[in-house]
Parts: sequence; structure tokens; C-alpha cells
Amino acid sequence: MNETATADSIDAESGFTIVCDITLADFDTDAEIMGIPGVLSVCLRQHNPHDIAKQNYPAGPMPDGRVPVLEAALTLYPPEGARDMTVGVPLGLLPEPWGKHRMVLQFTGVAWEMYIDSRLVDRDYAFGYPRPGAGAALPSCQVNSGLTGLPAASI
Repeated sequence: MNETATADSIDAESGFTIVCDITLADFDTDAEIMGIPGVLSVCLRQHNPHDIAKQNYPAGPMPDGRVPVLEAALTLYPPEGARDMTVGVPLGLLPEPWGKHRMVLQFTGVAWEMYIDSRLVDRDYAFGYPRPGAGAALPSCQVNSGLTGLPAASI
């Protein structure tokens, strides 16, 4: 697989799909690995292994007890104002957390989903839609090539 990211055209109501081949390596510092300002943020972060308030990430710790997670936050606009809807996976739940993976992020208009290596790892149901014209933001996508193995500006 080539390490590239592609995206279908984004339509706020009918949905979109983003496909990325990424290479993950152990990390200590939280960092955004891909972002579209005002639309999408994909990050790697260390989750508190005792905090189950937001997600049940502690159910997937690494052997050393740490809980590194891969998350994608989509900014949605319900009537009451912008809010992020986040899907993610603790990397300890993946059979091989480090190395190459295919990540698919899909917004169907009804659900926000994350797939890793063709396996659905998280789904949440939408409470709004991305801002109108979100597709125009794709050329401004920023990719942190040092964290993903992706070339910069690969969307």
C-alpha cells in the first residue's frame, strides 16, 4: 500500500469518507496527526488509564498499562451551535498497534465511524452536520508526516 490519504467529495448532508494509510509508532507526547480547520482533527494522545468518563478507553491498555489512543473529532453544527463528535480506539485493542494501518473515517449523514484495517472500531450517531462548504476545506488539510509516515499535503 502506498502511504497516501484520499477523500471523496464532502457533502454536509450525504456524508464523506477519508482513507489514510498511516504508520504508527510509540509516542509520549499528544499530537494532531491530521487536521482540517473547523472540520476535522485526528490525534494521537495518552489517555488516563483510570478515566472512563468520556470513553471506555481503559478497557484497551498496552502491556505496560499506558492507554495510547487514536481519535478523530468531527465538528458538527446542530441548532444549538458547534460541537465536536469524537470516535477513537485505544491502540492496545489492535492486534499489532505499531506499524502500518489503514484508517477509514466515514460520516454517513447518520453516523461517524472509524475503521482500522477494515475493522469497525468506533461509531457514534450524528447530532448535526459538518459546516456547509466543508469540502472546500480539504485542500487545507494538514498532515504531520513525522507522526504518521504520510507525506505532507497528501490529501
